[in-house]
Amino acid sequence: MLIVYLILALRVLVTPQICVEPTFFALESATQVFRDLGQYAEAIAYYERVLHDVRETGNLSMTSMVLLYLGFYARYLGDNARAQSCGQEILHMGQVLDIKVVQEWAWILVGRAMTDLGQLNEAGDAFQQALGVGYSRNPQYQILIPAALARIALLKGETAVLQEALPCVEEILRYWETDPTLYNVHFEPFETCWTCYRLLKALHDPRAPEVLERVYALVQAQAARIKDPAHLRAFLENVTAHREIVAEWERVHKCSSCGQP
Repeated sequence: MLIVYLILALRVLVTPQICVEPTFFALESATQVFRDLGQYAEAIAYYERVLHDVRETGNLSMTSMVLLYLGFYARYLGDNARAQSCGQEILHMGQVLDIKVVQEWAWILVGRAMTDLGQLNEAGDAFQQALGVGYSRNPQYQILIPAALARIALLKGETAVLQEALPCVEEILRYWETDPTLYNVHFEPFETCWTCYRLLKALHDPRAPEVLERVYALVQAQAARIKDPAHLRAFLENVTAHREIVAEWERVHKCSSCGQP
């Protein structure tokens, strides 16, 4: 039923004289629901319908926004070729519009898709392109890039590469101090911190346990606000990062209680 209301809301707002602010609010509200509950297939269906309507308006800025959401959810479902295609189309629109933030998000999406396709060097280049766009150093956007570079290092696995990525983790941790609940992080807030923990753990960094405790606390705080049992189960089980954070916290505490390392 919720998806029906979301579609109706967007159809009211998406007109040839599109009103950007309420439309953005509706899109952002929708993506929070889909993201938190891990409803990726539903998200794809939703954004495909919205994309059709938005394209008819000819509004490239709004079209690029919908493509961004569609690309992220395609990647979550493992369709990285589609995610990369969305990113490339967004990049073209950003260049036509000469809007740097659109170009930056395009490179982030392309880089994330390449990472999941195993094209790690090319993904690193894409993230460097995102950094080189020159958009404002707004941390809520910028921590996605350090997290992405740290994730590439984890996939490569070499100790020297992990050490080189440590400043990326430290940049995220500095931002986290300024935004303790990650309220301003629109994409993958818990996954970002989970990546920090994994890299610190791989390097046997003594800060790893505290990072795990903090991100687990955030997941549990969010879970406590979900009253519907089915939605709570979806939040904890459907989203890979949420599931892995809880499992790791339970493993660590079980080992501690048994006196194991």
